[in-house]
Amino acid sequence: MNTSPAEGEGQPLGRRGRNKIKMKERLYTAALELFAEQG
Repeated sequence: MNTSPAEGEGQPLGRRGRNKIKMKERLYTAALELFAEQG
């Protein structure tokens, strides 16, 4: 995962940042479920 230094680290997360993280988590869990299904 490539994260730019501007993201997250230096500044407090606003609503947009939180939404981004939620999206990433959702994608991550979806990928894990797919992976588990394939065995």
